Amino acid sequence: MATAAAEAFNEERAGQPARGLTTFAAALSVFLLAFRLLAGSNGPLFFDEAYYWQWSTNLQLGYFDHPPLIAWFVRAGTLIFGDTPLGIRLMPSLSATLCVLTVWAIAHRLTGDDRVAAWAAIFANLTGIMVLSFVAWPDAPMVLAWLVAFYELVVVYRGGAPAWWLLAGVMIGVAGASKYIALLLALGLFA
Repeated sequence: MATAAAEAFNEERAGQPARGLTTFAAALSVFLLAFRLLAGSNGPLFFDEAYYWQWSTNLQLGYFDHPPLIAWFVRAGTLIFGDTPLGIRLMPSLSATLCVLTVWAIAHRLTGDDRVAAWAAIFANLTGIMVLSFVAWPDAPMVLAWLVAFYELVVVYRGGAPAWWLLAGVMIGVAGASKYIALLLALGLFA
């Protein structure tokens, strides 16, 4: 009887590692978001952040040396938290968490395995670009747009409707509105 109970317990636990790993990945994402928000709310702005903040006070469709998306990101954050370091850095911090969620979605769509998706999210959380993404820089919206474009291409790869190609194109355009080098993704797809 004890053996049957142990076997039943082990069978019930067999499905739990993926759930536990997914919970850990989600908790790590929330912890790192809180870390980014705390780190972003303290300390002086870097030179480029002040430059982007200045742009955000007079939104345009482009600036002398950058496309406009980082200024729009900064404006969105300052509308919520004012002209504070946290307001300036809010959207890049949030976009990092959305990047991790997108990596999870890509891995899950490709493999259908919750464990693989959770490990992908954990790895994405621990890369330097995500941990340190509390700084307002054009790479934050660019990386998010690239990842969303990759997700949409994975949907096409997995048999999704051709309209997903158009959505991927839109996201590549959004990435290009963040940093001109992002348009190399389009060239890579054609190659």
